[in-house]
Amino acid sequence: MRVTAWTTGAWLGLTAVLLCAAAGGCKREEAKIEVDLTTPRSAAMVFTRAIENGDPETAKSAAYGAGLEIEWVEAMTRAMTGMRQLVTASQAKFGAEAQSLVAGKQTLQLSGALTDAEVQMTGDRATVIPTGGDGTKIPMKRIDGNWKIDVGMLTRGQDITMVVKQLRAVGEAAPTLAKDVEAGKYKTIRDVRVEITRLVVESMYPGAATRPAVGEPSAAPPADSQPPS
Repeated sequence: MRVTAWTTGAWLGLTAVLLCAAAGGCKREEAKIEVDLTTPRSAAMVFTRAIENGDPETAKSAAYGAGLEIEWVEAMTRAMTGMRQLVTASQAKFGAEAQSLVAGKQTLQLSGALTDAEVQMTGDRATVIPTGGDGTKIPMKRIDGNWKIDVGMLTRGQDITMVVKQLRAVGEAAPTLAKDVEAGKYKTIRDVRVEITRLVVESMYPGAATRPAVGEPSAAPPADSQPPS
């Protein structure tokens, strides 16, 4: 199970959107986020920048949802922060091969693609379409005069319990793994992929994965394997 944008049944809606390609790379932006929810485009930028910067409270302020949907926002923010740390550490050790931790040539930054995004409006609803032409559409809803990302529309009413569980597992595993990468614990990027897979699977399904010895990645599940159903 590679941690990618379109892992079946695990990274729904904006989970995939936020792993879409942007030119900026994986450096974290530290600038303070201006909370502007006056337009669909500005609200979408607030949400994505908050997630890129590991700021769940600001992300939630730009999201419309309840219960598990808000838990998804929090879990996504922490997962994104952890994966950015892991990719950055892996880039320093393994160079361009680190991008294999995410899908294809994708990065962990989307806000730049929203600056000139197309906006389609119908009353109190809107759709923001980032530049790049990959078909991504972000549903927005106006609530008490403020525009917010409609998390329910993103998940299409599906049960996201396991999505949240996986995101939390990634958010917990990735920062620790990033430190191990920096310490030189892993010899190849494949070893890193194997370990993030093992940690996530073990967190979601205790006992389903066993710890491989360093340098013996074949002892763990294949990189693209899926968790047991």
